[in-house]
Order: sequence, then C-alpha cells, then structure tokens
Amino acid sequence: MSARRQKRARASDTAMDGTTKESLAIQVAPRRALRGRRGGLKDLLEMPDDVLFEILKLLHPKGLLNLARATKPFHGFLMSRKSMHIWKSSRSLIDGLPDCPEHLSEPAYANLLFFSHCHRCLKGSINSVLWEFSVRYCKACKNDMAIPQREHSYTIAMLDRSLPSEIFNKVQFRSSGELYHRPQLECFVDAWNGLPKDEQSRQQLISKFSEKTRRIAEHAAACREWHEEQLSARATEFYEIRRERYEAIVARLRDDGWGDELDNGSFTLRLKLEKCDRSWIPRPLTERGWIKIRGALRACMQQERDARIERDAREQQERDARMQQERDARMQRERDVHTRVEHDLTITVRLCILQQVSNQLLSAPPWTAACAYRLLPHDLPYVPEIRALIEAPTSCSIPAYMFSSLRKIVLSHSMDWQQHATEQLINLLPGVSAAEGVDVLELAVVTFWCTECLQILFHRYVLAHICLRAERIGIEQDVFLDGRVVPPVWSASRVAASPNMHQLRALVEMCGWDPDSTTAQEMDEYDIRYACPCVDGRTMVMRWRKAVEITVGCGEGAPMPQFRLATAEEIEDAIQDEAHERWGLEAQTAEKPFWCCSQCTPRAEDFTTLQGVNEHYRQKHGGIALSTAEADMAYLHPSGGPIVPQPVTLPLLHEEPGENETAEGSSTH
Repeated sequence: MSARRQKRARASDTAMDGTTKESLAIQVAPRRALRGRRGGLKDLLEMPDDVLFEILKLLHPKGLLNLARATKPFHGFLMSRKSMHIWKSSRSLIDGLPDCPEHLSEPAYANLLFFSHCHRCLKGSINSVLWEFSVRYCKACKNDMAIPQREHSYTIAMLDRSLPSEIFNKVQFRSSGELYHRPQLECFVDAWNGLPKDEQSRQQLISKFSEKTRRIAEHAAACREWHEEQLSARATEFYEIRRERYEAIVARLRDDGWGDELDNGSFTLRLKLEKCDRSWIPRPLTERGWIKIRGALRACMQQERDARIERDAREQQERDARMQQERDARMQRERDVHTRVEHDLTITVRLCILQQVSNQLLSAPPWTAACAYRLLPHDLPYVPEIRALIEAPTSCSIPAYMFSSLRKIVLSHSMDWQQHATEQLINLLPGVSAAEGVDVLELAVVTFWCTECLQILFHRYVLAHICLRAERIGIEQDVFLDGRVVPPVWSASRVAASPNMHQLRALVEMCGWDPDSTTAQEMDEYDIRYACPCVDGRTMVMRWRKAVEITVGCGEGAPMPQFRLATAEEIEDAIQDEAHERWGLEAQTAEKPFWCCSQCTPRAEDFTTLQGVNEHYRQKHGGIALSTAEADMAYLHPSGGPIVPQPVTLPLLHEEPGENETAEGSSTH
C-alpha cells in the first residue's frame, strides 16, 4: 500500500515539473476562514459563573434563545433552572413587557414573542400571534389546531351539558367567528375522563380550568396591548428612518441638477421616488446604497423632466390659443358694438320719422274722447306692417311717405285690437250668460275693476282705461334691438271681473227686469234710482251706477247696504235737490283728474283736472282759459269712466227743509 502511494506521488511530482510558481498559486486556493468554525464559543462556558451571568443577562431574550440553539452545551446551560434568573434579567430590559405567564417557561415565552415561525410546522414569517392560545400558527395549522364553536360545543355537550364555556380560552375572528384551542380541549377531556364520578371532583376541575383560563385571558390582553404599542413605535421609527432617507435622496438629486423637477414636481413624483428600488426602505442612506439606487432615480427624474417639458409646451400652446380666442372675441365684440350702434341709430331715425307722421296716420289732432278707443302714437311701432319697415335692413332708406301710406292699415288694426280686447273681457266672465241677441258685456250687472288702481270699470270705458294701455316710453328701441316679445296694444292682465255678482243681479231684479237681458243703456234711459238708509236715519237716493259702485266696492263677504227702489216722492225730492245743486255736478266734472288737451298726444302723466289743462294750454299754446263748454280745446278722457253724480241725502220727516241746506251741498257716501 505504501509503495503504491509513493509511486503516485512521484508521478504527480513529475507532471508538475513544467509548471510555474504563479500557475501553482492560482490553482491552490487558500482555505476560507469561517466564523465559529474552530469552536470560538467553546471556551465561553469555562468562564466564572458570575462573569458569565453578568454578560448573558445583558443580551436580548432573542439573543439568548439564539445562543441556546447554537450548541448543545449552551442549550443545556441556558435551559437549566439555575439560568432562569438570566432570562428574567434579559426580559426586564424590555419596557412594558408583561411578566412570563405561569403556563409558559421563559424560553417558550421568548420564542412566542420574538420568533415568527409556526409553532407546529416551523413555517416562517408568521406575524400574527394567538395570544389566548400562546402560539403562532400558519393558516393550515390554524385550521387543524383551532376548532369552531359548533364543534367545540358538541364535544363539551358529550361530556356534560352543564359545563360553562368560560373554562376555555377563545379567539374571535371576523370571518370564522369564535375559535377554541384543540390542545386545551383535549387536555380538559382527558382530565375529565380521569376523574372519579363525583360532583366535587368535577367542580374542582372546572374551578381550576376556569381560573387558569381567566389568568391566560388577562395576560393575553396585556400582551396584545404591548404588541400593538411595539408595532406602532416600530412603524413610527421606520417612518422617520424612511423620511430621513428620502430627504437625503432629494438632497443628492438636487446636487446632481434635478432641482427644477423636484420644485415643480407634483405629488405623483414623490410617489414615483418612493416606489423606486430601495429608495423607501427603513435604512439610512449610505454612499454604497446611493450608488445602487442612483441609476433608477436618474431614469425616474429624466422621465419627469421630459414630462415637464412636454407639459410646459402644451400649456404654452393653450395660453397662445386662449389669447388668440380672446383677441378674436374682443374684435367680434367691437364689430357687434359697431353694428348695434349703427342699428340703434337707424331705428332711432325711423322712429323719429314715424313720430312725425303719427298724427297723420291717426287723423289727429284734435284729440277727442273717441281717440282713446283707437291706436295711440306709442302703439304704432308694433303694427306688423310698420314694424317691418322699422326692422328693415339698415342699408334700406325708409322715407316718411312709406309710413303715411299705411293709414288704412292702421285704421283696420284699430278694429282688430278692440275685437281681441272684447274676447279677453268675455273670457273673464265664465259664469255670466246673456239672453239671445244681447251682448254680455252690455249687461248692467257686468262690471270690472282694475287691479292696479282699484277703479270700478264699466264696459266700453274699460277699453280706454289708462292702466291697461300704459304708454311704453323709451322701450321701443330695446324691443327692436333685443328681439323681445311685442307688448299688446291692450292687455287684460291687470283687470278682473267685479265681485258680488249676486247682489248686482238683485239690484236689477228689484226693477222687475231680467238681469240676463237688461243692459246698462236701458238702466240709464229709465234713470233708475235706489234708496239706502243712512246710520243717522236719513235716506240716500242715488242713481244705479252709484249703487253698483258701492256694491262692488264692499268686496266679497262684507256687509252690503240695504238697497231698495226709491219711491216717487224720494225721486222727485232728489231731482229737485240736483236741480238746485247743478253746480255741484259741474264742479265734480271739472275736478275729475282725467282731462286732456286736445292739441297734445294723450299721455298718462299729462292727465289732470280742467284747471290743470287751462294752465297747460296757457303756457304751451299761448291761449286763454277754457271752460267746460269748449270741448274742442279740452276733453275728458274715458279712462276715468262715466260721470256718476253723488248720492242725495234726504232730510228726516221732522226736519225743516232749510235745515238740510248747508254749504256742503249734497253729502257724499
């Protein structure tokens, strides 16, 4: 055997004669020095016990457990009872950690707290702890070792249905509900089956398990609270480390010339930097770590720079387009203003021409009461044919004769609007009917009232009422320019049928006539008069129109005057009183505030008394004072309705005729 070995050695030496020392050095590698390979811990146990204890109690419990698992001598030493005070001293270094429970040893307690492996299959990375069971289980082992409530209750019921559930620890889960520990249940079942069949032994066992379960539950709650505090503190610590690392990365990026991207970057850039490889780990940034992540960060910043340049270019294009749109809009507004001014000027000129020929179109002056039922000057621009001339293109020339040629159309339009107004008034009387051959608006019981001025309006006069034909001064141009709806010549929007129709019919029925066929003209022709008692016992005699005004003015639901037909003696006395006081009716007529000058276009603001017309005529027309008889120079506008004499108050029977003759004349109701 030795000779053979010698031959092989010589052959090897012969084969290596041609090699150099350098090639030999390359082929023979030195032995790698491994830590702990030569038993570096074997002499540690030879140290004095007091020195060894002082060293080991400064270790973390996790370090002690790792040391115990390193070698068998250390395992035997640290797992012995004399080393328990080392574990306690090591555990006391951790603030807030609950004491070791009675059912666990110090190494088992350290293993539960600081090692994240499954206690059954030793699978790693098990971060959830079942504190009530004092174990860590992976998902598969938890399904085997934790039993649901239904199975647990069935097993307990097989032993004794009166057993309380408080003798077992349980864990509450959202998905699976309450779970119980199989080893604890099996331990109790074995102990229960080994007891003698007497109640005292069973109660002692139940008390023992209940007390143990209570202590375990209290300790589990304390451990869970400590664990949550540790997780929160660890998360805060990791966040601070990550934040400092991120700030260091940002500072280095600024030094590399990426400051503009960092200053103008959005929150998305921060997310991109945080998601870069190894940039958001809880570890301080070192020079070596920066070299590893610098390439990925520079690529990320380059993408942000390209996106910023593209975004700035796009925003600049949008600003340029917006400025161009604003310039175009401003130029369009200027053109529109110019067109509007030109159109406005054209409309104004044409309206002035129309105003010059308006009297010719309306055959006035002189203006009379009959003119109130025709078109007024402010109605002319809304006649369709005249409106077409006014709205003609601005390039067209509209001379005065083109307006003057529409005189017949204007007269025809006057009849049209009266017919339309009559139809609107009839629509206001849905419950009123007239006999055959009688116009419902001519009935004596039909009256209206203006919702604007609250004036009682009889038929025919309602068509000329000024509130319903208010002059539209200064809006003609706006109507033509803005294209608004043309206002009607006459509108029923501010007129309503008078209330107390039943009482009005009673007034006509007192005469023995039919209210559905008796007209206002017939009541005027027969000069019907009514009597009404006064509060002082005297009697008022009035004409039928005054009785109608009083009845309508009372309103619905108000106490009505006690009207009756006046006797022949009362009518004779009233006629004599009116004959003596004729000047009172003339004064009433002169003071009626609806007088107009026949030489001027009737306007609402020009309505005045006869004295006011005299003053106007003297100042504007250079004439002398007028009287009531000079109807060709002044007229009473029908907007105020007919002249209704005031009631005549008859004296009491015991009064002398002279006692009632006072300077007041006839009293007013």
